[in-house]
Amino acid sequence: MIAALLLRANRPVSIDELAQSAWSDDVPRRMVSALRVYVMRLRQLLGEPPLIGTTSTGYVLRIPDQDLDVGRFESLAAQGLAASASGELDVAETSFDQALAEWRGPALADVESEFLHRVNVPQLHDRRLDIEAARNDVVLRKGGHRGLIAPLRQLTEQYPFHEQIWAQLMLALYRSGRRT
Repeated sequence: MIAALLLRANRPVSIDELAQSAWSDDVPRRMVSALRVYVMRLRQLLGEPPLIGTTSTGYVLRIPDQDLDVGRFESLAAQGLAASASGELDVAETSFDQALAEWRGPALADVESEFLHRVNVPQLHDRRLDIEAARNDVVLRKGGHRGLIAPLRQLTEQYPFHEQIWAQLMLALYRSGRRT
């Protein structure tokens, strides 16, 4: 349940979403009472000031974005995208590298929620891949095509249907003199 609140930090999470993240399809008969007990225990564990608030439809975890790895990732990714758009390629590459460094393995690897793995993990994974592709575009624009060939080959093996990565690999190979 804490993972569901953390993924939607500073935004309301409905009781139904919390129930699905906690129990998937095996929701207990007294779901609302059970959730209240879990939230009470979480509030006790988190201490003061109270971080979990109650909304009309559920709960909200109030925490600064920079205190969460996904919040830092999104902030750095946004900086990288803005720098790339304005032509500040070194700043963009650094921001993208710092954003990608926030990933320390598969998303929610230690969370047992089937619901979160089905709904949220693919979104997080796609976002990471998008930022990795944006970083590759910056490196290609800077002329770093030779250094990208091996990582792009690895990515095309992992994601054989991701067209942007294939295009980046073909461009890197072309610019390296490997036209066949």
